[in-house]
Amino acid sequence: MNIRNSDGYIFMVPKEAAEFTGVASERTFLRWAREGKVAHVRLPNGRVLFRQSDLEELITPIPATADSPDSDVLFDRDWQAEG
Repeated sequence: MNIRNSDGYIFMVPKEAAEFTGVASERTFLRWAREGKVAHVRLPNGRVLFRQSDLEELITPIPATADSPDSDVLFDRDWQAEG
């Protein structure tokens, strides 16, 4: 039951958001919304909706670079094969 508003944004209910991302359950998305961890819209009737574009950003991996705080883990280690 995707909902499209007049601006063209697609909104999803928590169950759809969980299925779309594959990273959490419906209850987890509701908890994340309550805790402010994920962008959401709460309707006057209490229903919670998530914008598809926000969910896409949530699941888009951020590539590590040499400037990343943990870059030493990826770039400065001398990896050796065991065996």
